[in-house]
Formats: sequence, structure tokens, C-alpha cells
Amino acid sequence: MRIAVILLSLTVASCGAQPEVQPEVPEPFRVPRPALAGVDEAVRDQLDRRASEVERLLAADSTTESAAAGAIGELGRSYHAYDLTTDAAACYREALRRAPSADWSYYLGFLEQVRGDLERAVDGFRLALETKPGDLVASQRLADTLAQLGRDQEAAVIYGRILEADPHAAAANRGLGTLEAAAGRPREAIRHLERALELQPEATSLHYQLSQAYRALGLEADADRHALLAGAGQISFEDPRVAALDQLAVGAGVRLARGGVALSQGRPELAIEEYRQAVAADPGNVAARTNLALLLGRAGRAAEAREHLEEALRVAPTDSTALLTLGALALSEADPGAAKQAFERVLENQPDHAGALRGHADASLALGDREAALQDLRRLVELAPDDGPGRLMLGTTLQEGGDLAAAEREFEATLALDLAPQEAAAAHLSLANLSAASGTLEAALEHYEAALAIDPGLTPAIYNRAGALSRLGRYAEAAAEYRRLLELEPELPAARFYLADALLRAGEPGLSREAFEAVLAKDPDDERARLGLAVSLNRLDRHSEALESLEASVRRLPRSGLLAHELARTLATSPDRSLRDGPRAAELASRLLAAQPSAAIAETLAMALAEAGRFEQAIEIQRRLVEEVGAAGDAAVVARLRTVLALYEGGEPCCPPS
Repeated sequence: MRIAVILLSLTVASCGAQPEVQPEVPEPFRVPRPALAGVDEAVRDQLDRRASEVERLLAADSTTESAAAGAIGELGRSYHAYDLTTDAAACYREALRRAPSADWSYYLGFLEQVRGDLERAVDGFRLALETKPGDLVASQRLADTLAQLGRDQEAAVIYGRILEADPHAAAANRGLGTLEAAAGRPREAIRHLERALELQPEATSLHYQLSQAYRALGLEADADRHALLAGAGQISFEDPRVAALDQLAVGAGVRLARGGVALSQGRPELAIEEYRQAVAADPGNVAARTNLALLLGRAGRAAEAREHLEEALRVAPTDSTALLTLGALALSEADPGAAKQAFERVLENQPDHAGALRGHADASLALGDREAALQDLRRLVELAPDDGPGRLMLGTTLQEGGDLAAAEREFEATLALDLAPQEAAAAHLSLANLSAASGTLEAALEHYEAALAIDPGLTPAIYNRAGALSRLGRYAEAAAEYRRLLELEPELPAARFYLADALLRAGEPGLSREAFEAVLAKDPDDERARLGLAVSLNRLDRHSEALESLEASVRRLPRSGLLAHELARTLATSPDRSLRDGPRAAELASRLLAAQPSAAIAETLAMALAEAGRFEQAIEIQRRLVEEVGAAGDAAVVARLRTVLALYEGGEPCCPPS
């Protein structure tokens, strides 16, 4: 065998000399040097220093491939931290050419994912997992990217592996739930999405997905419940590599930009931290201090906010944004005098500044100077006739001052503008409230409906529309509106009471009893609800329970004239004759009349006296009531009082037993 091999070798050699194959020598790596003109000095110094360090390391003969790869990869991270993605990608690829690394593969995948090159992102995440199998964060990124590419089966397998390793992985549950929904398996989708929401309740966007899944199953009540709770909150997962990337950035400009992004994502605490870092990088940066102060003020940390604003104004005494923020902060702290001074400092240099005029008007109103506020607002509308919020504020101020005709003109002028939906809804609501206050309830309903067509969740419009319907005697419709309101604001006690009252007036005593009991479960001392409960029980012919309820209510709230009066009238007129107690009713009514004289209590006293057989006294009181009410000109009430008087004169109580 060996001889054969030797002969073969000789045969090949005899065919002539073959050219030696040289390995391909790559171009020497040139350290990227991005253009940094206009970049913060701190950032420029950081990146220049790190690039120079890599160049020195590569020039040294003693540098190993592993060390070079690490240095180049770290430079890539620095570029990546400032979104210099082209140069970052070049560094990551060079580092990987020199030595395998899960980190550089992962960062390259993440970078390509953000840039939208999803196929390359998949390659990066797969390479990271080859180097470091079992990396759950890289697996999550890979699965998400595959799902974006429509490679659902591959993504589902990876999500499943993540959940096998960590059942508490909310992002994997979200991903798998989304895929199940897309595949037409709503029950499986619900199982995973509910689990994700349980793990991260703040991820309110999942409510929308759940509403769609429940609707696909025909479970409309569950679908509606989740639809009402839907928001913008997204699932998140810890990513130490990306967190480390964020920590590399320095300089006020980058931190300001990141703060703005965090704020747009609904993460104010993160935005505060970014603005703090911006101030630390550049203490004289007025924008950083002003933005930080604005968020601190919203978070109720007024003292800190004021410190930053004072420092900003020390650097730039006429900065309008800082002054406006200072004015808004003072208004939030109920210090309209200080607010007015801040807005006046803006107006000294910019007399037509819309924000300062509006703020100055707010401060003037808080100080009770409506005329000064109107002057500011009229100036604002004169300067900007299309300023919808300004016109709304002017109309509201006119309305509060009693100039209803002028207010109506401003609200109607507002609706003629090209408004944002929220502004149009507010204008319709203002006109509706104005119409309701003047008694033109049908016109009010039209505007409430217009406002709700724009914004179905506008709770003041729902609440006031329900009130207008009640005033029109449309109690069943009013009850439906109060129910709708309570779905949006379950803890609104007034709506619970008015729902119960509307149900009672709509002839639904069974439902009203339940509703009044719900009010009392929240507030056992609500005397109107206790009265409504007793009336509901009487309407249900549960007279004994009604009396017991009133007795218990009077014991609990002994100073309530409302409940004591109802108890006296029930004792005098209960349809169940066995429950009547004329003498006790007369005693109660006499005490009430002495404490708070009124026609209603006098009428109850007459009823009680008649029930006790003291008809002469009952007749005397009833005649006096007929005279007094007759003088007031209420013919219908007088007729009713005369009918009862005739009963007393005939020796009969006012209300025969049923």
C-alpha cells in the first residue's frame, strides 16, 4: 500500500511543477474614524481616545489576535452607543474575523435588527447562540426577528425552548401568544397572553390582543373588558448587553435625545435619569435643566424642579422655556402670584408669546382677576384666530363670568376651526354644558353626542349627558349612560348613586335596590342612598324591610333630617297598616318641623295626626298648606292637597291601606 502511495506521488510530480496556493491575505484593518463635527466635546474626546488606543494596540507586534479582537469589539460598542452604526458594524465584523465572540455576534445582530436588515440580524443572533448556547436573551431576539420575517414555525420552536428554560419569560409568552392568534388558535393565544399580562401588568397593549382573541371566540363581554383596558404599555425583558451599551454614552446631547425617547415611550423616570446625566455632563445646559425640572414638577418633586430652573435662569435669565416651566410649576403649587411674575418676564421680551399669555391668564384667574385674564385671552385670539385651545379658554372664562352669549359665540367659532379631535370634542362639550345650563336640553344632547362620537371615552360628556336625559324624564336612557360611565370609571361614587336613582325613576325598583346597596357597600353613611333603598323596597311591596331599613338608617345617622322625615312618613302612610304608628310619626314630624320648617314636613305631620285620629289638628295644618301653596300658584299641588283635606274632614287618614 505504501509503495502505491509513493508511486502516485511520483506520477503527480512528473506532470510538471504546480503553483503554490497562497492563503488570501485580508486588507489591513483601518480603525474607523467617523466625522464628529458638532458633537459634544465630551463625546468627541471619548471616541477619539478609544480609537487611538485601538490603533496603538494594533501597531504593537506583541498584540495577540484575541486582544485585538476584544479592543476592536469594544470600540464598536462605543460607536454603537452613539448610533454610529456603520462604523460599529465594521468593528464587530473585524472582531469576529479575529476571534469568535457571543457578545460581538449579539451586538451585530441587534444593530442589524434596529437598522431593519432582519436576515443579517438572524445570522448575528444564531452565531451568538452557537458560541454561547442557552443564551435566553439572544434566543428571544432571534425568535422575535424570525417572527418579523414571517418564519413563524421557527420562531415558535425557539419561544417554546425559552419557556421550557424559564416559564416566567413574559416576552416569550407574548411572542407565542401572538403567533397562536395569527394561526387562528385563539384559546392558546389567550393562555399565553394572559400569562404574559400576569407577569407584566404594565404591558397594557396586551389587552388589545386579548380583546381580539376573546372576540374570535365570541366572548364579547371579555373582549369589551380588555378593549377598555388597552393601552400603550409594551412587554419588556432584561437585556444586560443593551443596558451596558447605554452606559457607555456620555455628553449632554446624547442624554437629552435619550430622555426625549424615554418620555415618548411613557417612561418618565428613565427620562428623568437621562436628563440628570445630561446636567452632569454639562451643568450649564439650560435645555437639560429645564426638561429635568418639567418632569420633576410633574412627579411632585417641586423643590428639586425649582432648583434646576433657578440655575437655568442664572445662566440664561430670559430663557422663555425655563420661565414658562417656572410659571407652570408655581401654578401647580397654588402660587399664582409667583406664576404671574414668571409669565410677565416672558411677556416683557415677547409680548405676543401665546404660551405666556395663556399662562398669565391662568394666573390672573387664580388670583380672581377675570378682567385681566379676559384681556390676555382676547389678545391671544386676536393674534392667533385659529388657536382652538385659546378660544376654548376664552369661552369658558366668559361663561364663568356670566356672559353666556359671548361664550356661546366663542365655542361656535372654535368648532368652525380645523381642530384636533380632542379640541373638537372639548368644544362640543362646552357648548353642551352651556345649553344644559340654559335649559335647552335637546340641543345639549346633540352636542354631547357629537363630543362622544369623537371621543367615546370622554367621561364628563357621558356624565352630563346622563344628567340631561334624567332632566328630560328619559330615565332608562340615563341609567344606560351611567352604566357606561361606570365601566370607564368604576370608582365614581356619584355615578353609582345616580344610576340607582335613574333605575328607581325608570320603574325598576329591583335593579335600583341592588344599585343602592352597591353605593352603601362603598359608603354606608350615604343618606340619599339609604333613602333610595327604603323607597325601592316599598316599591317592591317589601314594606316591613323598608321600615327596618329606615329604622337602622336613623340609628346610624341620627342627625339626618332626610331619613327621619322618610321614617315619619312611612310610619304614617305605609301600605301595610300593621306597620303604621301615627303617634310616633307625629312626634317625629313635630320635632322636625320645629327644627326645619317646610311644607313637606308640615304635610307629613298632618298625615301622622290623621293616622293617630287627631283629625282637627290635621285639618288645621292641611288648610294652612292649601292657602300657602295656593298663594304660590301651584294649581296641581293645591288640587292634591284639597283631595287629602276632604279625607281628613270625612274622618279618614290620607292613605288607606292597599
